[in-house]
Amino acid sequence: MNQLTIVENPSSGERIVFRERASDTDTQLLQFEWFVRTLGPLPDRVRRYPGHAHPIAQERIRVLSGRLWVRADGEERTLTAGQEILIPPKTSHSWWNVGSDEVSAIVEFRPAGRMESLFEVLFGMARGPKLGGFKTLLRYAVICHDFRDDISILAASERWGCFFLWPLGKLLGYKSEKPRAKASKKASQ
Repeated sequence: MNQLTIVENPSSGERIVFRERASDTDTQLLQFEWFVRTLGPLPDRVRRYPGHAHPIAQERIRVLSGRLWVRADGEERTLTAGQEILIPPKTSHSWWNVGSDEVSAIVEFRPAGRMESLFEVLFGMARGPKLGGFKTLLRYAVICHDFRDDISILAASERWGCFFLWPLGKLLGYKSEKPRAKASKKASQ
């Protein structure tokens, strides 16, 4: 019986069920089923936010159910069941659940790089003890620096903040590692 790993982010309302792990595909593919709760109307701040990019990975999102707004390279569209988008490396993109139901989608990263670890670290940070204010910013800066080959933050203020703050975060002992206790759940397939 195959064991699936599930990670959840209570802050963003996301849940990931890993299907094809990077370690099983010689880092060529990461595939997971992605669920995201309804987030209501698309706020102006999301429309203005430049999003992020993946320096080396191509990302494919195929919607199974729900309505997912996606902006990729400046073009906006809403995907519904059966529709997909292929986002090339270095392409700015962002997303939002604009429907009234949870979105379910299959997401693939090729090559996988360390995206699996990035999700585990970020989702673990959201579930862990709240650091608050400057401490959270320092840890976030360290994570952005350590995963810079896998994700690029495009908002200038965040990018500069990470650039200047990650050395201080490292010096103070902040790390970008998976949480040790209760990091994930196991589910039987």
